[in-house]
Amino acid sequence: MDEKTSYSGKAFSHGFDKCLPTFNVLDRLGEITTPTLILGGQDDWITPPAYSAERLHAGLPHSKLVIFENSGHFPFIEANDKFVAAVSDWIASLPH
Repeated sequence: MDEKTSYSGKAFSHGFDKCLPTFNVLDRLGEITTPTLILGGQDDWITPPAYSAERLHAGLPHSKLVIFENSGHFPFIEANDKFVAAVSDWIASLPH
């Protein structure tokens, strides 16, 4: 492991172990008025949809939620065609 990777790993670990558990903005999501697309994988064990995507969607008044079946944490890889279609369709639906 080189020096940069070592620091990256420490920073990542610190973020997940120390900062993330205390960082919660769910009560402020309603302040966001920008259209938001929330994408998730049904089988994501790192950030399960019920814990992350669905909670974001419930709090964001102008959001659209897309959960990809048979996909985990990387739907842009595991369900690439459906992912691209969902993003493209959402962008096309925005006011121009």
